[in-house]
Amino acid sequence: MAARVRWDLHEAVVLLDAYVKYTDGILTRDQAIERVSTLLRKRAFLAGEKINESYRNKAGISYQMSVM
Repeated sequence: MAARVRWDLHEAVVLLDAYVKYTDGILTRDQAIERVSTLLRKRAFLAGEKINESYRNKAGISYQMSVM
């Protein structure tokens, strides 16, 4: 099992922003999930972090939105 990476403040804001856009009807749920996953994975890559396919993937983002 991969180690769980805690969410930082920036990641939480990205997630919340997408969630609000979803609830306001600006984005579909799938668009919001895709946007968050893509942004957070790109951010980690550009920061030089080693990530795998499970890092901030769509399934995990979908779960986080469900909790919200």
